Amino acid sequence: MAIRNNVLGAVTLLASVASVSLAHADDGNCDGFQSLDPKVAIAIGKVDSNTDRVNFVKNRSTQNSCPSNDAACREKGYLVQGDQVIVSTIGENFVCADYVNSKGLTRAGWLPRSAIAIVPNQTSFRPEDWVGQWKGGPEQKISIEKTAKSNSDIKISGEATFGALDPARVKRGAVNLGEISATTVPDGGSLAFTMGDDKTLPYTQGDDYDCRVRMRLVGSFLLVEDNRNCGGMNVSFSGAYQRRK
Repeated sequence: MAIRNNVLGAVTLLASVASVSLAHADDGNCDGFQSLDPKVAIAIGKVDSNTDRVNFVKNRSTQNSCPSNDAACREKGYLVQGDQVIVSTIGENFVCADYVNSKGLTRAGWLPRSAIAIVPNQTSFRPEDWVGQWKGGPEQKISIEKTAKSNSDIKISGEATFGALDPARVKRGAVNLGEISATTVPDGGSLAFTMGDDKTLPYTQGDDYDCRVRMRLVGSFLLVEDNRNCGGMNVSFSGAYQRRK
């Protein structure tokens, strides 16, 4: 994955954005946003730094003394002024963030807290805000459109694969497939559903092995989390999606 010298730039937490209360990470590891549970806060940040580049910082599992400002903890990947990130965790001196490049490839990691400016969250949403063709990773896509019979319903359809970019797997017919389909009413900037046999169910209903999906609009991103039951082995819709232009 290319991230500006491996893909990336940085952001300053604004004290004025007191409404953003993000979880604290105590184990020293950043794996990006992991849950779209309604209780979990996620925000958009922008790199706001006086330096030319803001490097990612290693996890504690990679080097025990990290994350810290020590040069030995600095990664090669970096971000630059104005780059946008998805902030999911705030440590004492670092934020855990996801950066998504133009190809939909995501890099998660620690960034200096002093270099990230939190963008105030959007507070009002319309069903139209969900509409569009959304592209996630190289093997993920979701389409959302309004329904003809209601001003509040939206129709969701998506396809994901595992192995479609591997010529060897394609040749031996080992590509795993997945799909989602639902008609539902968003709760502002979030929604959740279970795929029933013949209709869309509330998130908490259905069988244990039914496909369950949560989605959230955060900034210009559509964030998605599934329960790994929406397709074949290793197929997942989880990730950060951007509208196709």
